[in-house]
Amino acid sequence: MKNSYYCSSSSCWKWCIMQVKVSDLEGKVVGLLFAANWYPPCREFTRVLVGIYEELKSRSPQFEIVYVSSDEDLDAFSSFYGNMPWLAIPFSDLETKKSLTRKYDVEGIPCLILLQPEDSKDEATVRDGVELIYRYGVQAYPFGKQRLEQLRKEDKVKRENQTLLNLLSNRHRDYVLSHTHSGLKQVIVSSTNTFISLASLHAWYCSPLFIYYSIIISFNLFLSHTSLHTLTFVYSNISQFKEIVSQPS
Repeated sequence: MKNSYYCSSSSCWKWCIMQVKVSDLEGKVVGLLFAANWYPPCREFTRVLVGIYEELKSRSPQFEIVYVSSDEDLDAFSSFYGNMPWLAIPFSDLETKKSLTRKYDVEGIPCLILLQPEDSKDEATVRDGVELIYRYGVQAYPFGKQRLEQLRKEDKVKRENQTLLNLLSNRHRDYVLSHTHSGLKQVIVSSTNTFISLASLHAWYCSPLFIYYSIIISFNLFLSHTSLHTLTFVYSNISQFKEIVSQPS
């Protein structure tokens, strides 16, 4: 691997590019982000990851991310990387990018590979970083085997003691959203009737999901005449939520 990465400021990459030695990453948990600006899920995940990264960096300086670009050209790379507060392989270093892609068998993007410090064993490499970030956020840090096992045990306990309240809410929110003639309103989870919950509609740009949604609208009208009158969606990105929720149900 080359002996330097590019580093950008979170404010404006054009004025803050500098080289950082790879040796400066020793002893840190390092995430390798394989992504590209032209793919909507990459843009969505990057927005989520920026928030996670900034929170983790404020708590632990022993964490870093390196962007491995699949952007189509330098301008696209510069634009996309300009929104990232972490490090990156130089766009011109095609050799290193290909080597990393082969080494970690990256077959799709976005992909976040998490490397543990001072441990070169393959089993210490976490390959499902995207799922972990979406599922656990900062709670997954430092992404080691022990921490992930602990989180999975906690998930098992939650499943075994599942209620509507802990299924559909969290410590910051005890409500879901409902349509009214005047707009959206908050409905306290504990005050609702039985729910049918559909989790998690991902690719908002995928046309089959819009066909699926139209079927669900009809089904929801049926439910409105029964005791099972509430249908709850769990969304994976804000763009999808805004587009779907603007339609009547």
